[in-house]
Amino acid sequence: MRKIVYLILLLSLLWLAKLSYEVAQYSQIVPQLQQQLTQQQQRYSLLNDQFVALQRKLQDAHLSDPSEASSLPSMVTGVAPVILIKQQLQLVQFAIDQQQFIYAIDQLNQVQQHIVQYTVSPALQHSLMKAIEQDKQAIQHYVLMQTQQQQQIDTLLQQLDQKLLQEVHNPTIKMQKAEASSWWSWFKFERVQRTQPDLINRHLILKEAQLRLLLASQALHQGQASEYRKSVQEVIRLFSILPDQNSQMIKQKLEKLLNLSVIPTPKLTTLGLLG
Repeated sequence: MRKIVYLILLLSLLWLAKLSYEVAQYSQIVPQLQQQLTQQQQRYSLLNDQFVALQRKLQDAHLSDPSEASSLPSMVTGVAPVILIKQQLQLVQFAIDQQQFIYAIDQLNQVQQHIVQYTVSPALQHSLMKAIEQDKQAIQHYVLMQTQQQQQIDTLLQQLDQKLLQEVHNPTIKMQKAEASSWWSWFKFERVQRTQPDLINRHLILKEAQLRLLLASQALHQGQASEYRKSVQEVIRLFSILPDQNSQMIKQKLEKLLNLSVIPTPKLTTLGLLG
């Protein structure tokens, strides 16, 4: 019996070391991601400043020098409108990639206003307006579907939190119901006695499941389908180890989440029209 207890403690220590190693890896990855995000935001700010400066330059040239007013329409009707619209749409796509959907919708509305002001062909103007409306609908649909999927995962995370609290305050295991009989009741009593020393390892399993479900939630939020499925499958494997009724119910819900299709981040069709 002591050997079994020592073996369980050894496995628990190994499991804890494994979790510590993974947490250390995640701690190294997070600062790198934050640094990349900061660099992208800096590039975005630079592009935005350049775009605003270009707009002001065109407006000042049009207002300050009437003699150049006759030459300005020829420039606007040429390459300039397409370049300006394309730059605006690139900023919108960057905002979508950064999950800033409210800002992206607002910028698309501004692009529609600018298209009316620019001198472009009626056919191109009609195509751009129609494509922008489709892009706005695609963004709204993506946000709706992502919110629904996120709510399902958040519900499971809350259930895991409650389960962990129950394990701390009342570490009892409720097994699945089985056919009652005298010898089976005795056998069930023996199983409870055998699983009692495994409560420490059980708590670590639940903590690891909680961590991996958080990773699945992040992958779903970022549109990473393979990472999402990998994390959910790992959580399902962990709950397969736990034989109690609540764990099996959570496992069934996880299997349903596994079949969720990860919606990719929307790509602007309007930007594709401009090449």
